[in-house]
Amino acid sequence: MERKTKQIIIIATYLLIAVGAVFFIYKIFWGASCTDGKKNGGEEGIDCGGPCPRPCINTPVLEKPEAISVALIPYRGKFDVVAEIKNVNDRFGFEKVPYEILLYKGEEAVGGKKGAIYILPNEVRYLVETGIECKDSPDSAKVLVEGEGWAEYKKKEKPKLEILNKTFNYTKTGGSFFEINFQIVNRSSYDFLTVDIEAVVRDGSNKIIAANKANLNSVKSGEVRDFRFFWPVEFEGKADSVEIKAQSNVFDLQNLQVK
Repeated sequence: MERKTKQIIIIATYLLIAVGAVFFIYKIFWGASCTDGKKNGGEEGIDCGGPCPRPCINTPVLEKPEAISVALIPYRGKFDVVAEIKNVNDRFGFEKVPYEILLYKGEEAVGGKKGAIYILPNEVRYLVETGIECKDSPDSAKVLVEGEGWAEYKKKEKPKLEILNKTFNYTKTGGSFFEINFQIVNRSSYDFLTVDIEAVVRDGSNKIIAANKANLNSVKSGEVRDFRFFWPVEFEGKADSVEIKAQSNVFDLQNLQVK
């Protein structure tokens, strides 16, 4: 091989090494990594857009969910709490809304409970907690909620879970004091692994006097299921109306199957 040819090969090799080094340094210090939690290297947002595969979402300023009403209900030596949780955001729901229930006697906290629920965009849903134990009999309740894990709801339809043929009555047979019977129909295009159901009983003045909740498993699209809530012992007040709400966590992809 001629000397000139060898020189050209050597120079080309050094140039390739130099270009590779420059590219490596650029990627480390200025290029988009798409995973470093920073906006760099042509990214449109933090680790999204531009050279990154994940698109950016133009996220509006979101208002966290709030408890717009709270009811405290004594039952069987323990206490039930019913709260209405409201999400005013149009396109964004929350796959996890942590909450804390605090029960008070006067100014003293005498009991409570923590948990989490989900809520869809522009929705008001019930939070029902039953059987809370207290060291003393409370006279008021407070529900504190936070909003985290927001998600843009991009599906074409919300869950369509309809309540039909609802009846309620007092009964002294079969270990039941009061019962609600109804049917739930899944008119969604999804099969749900779990459907959450809450029941709220009100008296003639619209005061909540009883509440219950349950989970219904494996509800297929188009299916009609019979369901029953019952209270084994007496609660205070006279039932005048009953409200049933059913929902399912569509933010949990394992919970639904699209037809």
